Amino acid sequence: MELTQLEQFKTIATSKTMTEAAQTLHISQPALSTRLKKLEEELGVRLFDRINNTILLNEAGTIALNYATEILDTAAKMKSQLHEYAIRNSIIKIAFDDPGPMWHIMPHISTAFGDKLIKNEFYKEKDEIEMLLNEKYDIIICSHDIQHPSIICKHLIQEQLYLSVPMESPLSKFKEIDLQKNYPTSLSLFSVGGEYEKQKHKFWQSLSSKMVITKYTDYFIFSQAIRNKNINTTTTKIVRNYRNDGLNRHLILITNQETMNNYYIAYLKKEVHKINQYVQFILCIMELIDK
Repeated sequence: MELTQLEQFKTIATSKTMTEAAQTLHISQPALSTRLKKLEEELGVRLFDRINNTILLNEAGTIALNYATEILDTAAKMKSQLHEYAIRNSIIKIAFDDPGPMWHIMPHISTAFGDKLIKNEFYKEKDEIEMLLNEKYDIIICSHDIQHPSIICKHLIQEQLYLSVPMESPLSKFKEIDLQKNYPTSLSLFSVGGEYEKQKHKFWQSLSSKMVITKYTDYFIFSQAIRNKNINTTTTKIVRNYRNDGLNRHLILITNQETMNNYYIAYLKKEVHKINQYVQFILCIMELIDK
């Protein structure tokens, strides 16, 4: 007995005539009659009483219809749940505690693997271990090393901050700079939130008495402002790969330890078979930044 037979039987039982059932199923009436007869032979009982040119569901048919309905509903639920399971397990969920690496990595991931299979989020929660163990995310890229027996955590890249100044600036003679000793009179920053920004907060506070610091939260306004040759700003080793600050600017590596950050990539050991190609791809594109 096949599900198709039960579907056809249910359609016949809920239709007014065999002709109507055949039209609903898009098959010929003789073919449908043959299949019904085969089902009755297999079950060893008549399901319909035939009166002239009509058929009526009999008592055996009513029992069969109840079971057929239950079986078909169960099969539909099984298909639905398995479909949801397949979708859930085909989507790779990547989380970042900083937007900087997210804005660099995700366009590459989407191009290479297709954005329909990738979901990314910027998270503010603190317990990355719990998020991984509960499988809220498949991959987490964060600002600290995660130590847990069920988790693999690898160093991804050391982030470094650069001072971006006009070529005409007196500071443009520097290749490296200690902002506690040499600093511009003003500095414009793009504020995006995240762990790296929190880490640098005290450092900028310590310099606020030496220079005027302006923070932008609207990227469009910020991007227009940095086209102004008189504006000093910052960028990072990662950000400068996707953010265009315009021409005629000089980048100076900031050597203050407070402005440096390390990013790590973490995932469950048991999920290696599922996500390894994504992990290796991320490691590769981040390695290219250092070359």
